[in-house]
Amino acid sequence: MNQSIASGIDSERRTQIISIEDLYPQLRNKQYYFTVVPGDIMHMHNGIKYYYVEIQCDGKNFLINAYGNMAERLFKAVHSTHQ
Repeated sequence: MNQSIASGIDSERRTQIISIEDLYPQLRNKQYYFTVVPGDIMHMHNGIKYYYVEIQCDGKNFLINAYGNMAERLFKAVHSTHQ
């Protein structure tokens, strides 16, 4: 499993793979609304860290997932901008 990517899935189920480094400048430059922001990093049954957020923009919903070290980075990035 590649731990260096996050995937954004819109309501039409098109998947776009981007890095966390590319994601947050895009979020800061657009009018995104966080609709779900979990307060903690989760652990899957196999122990791998998992984190996600749900975002809405222009009437479309996006789900951003990250695993392993990227889950930690996503968590930190979201919680530093979502306060």
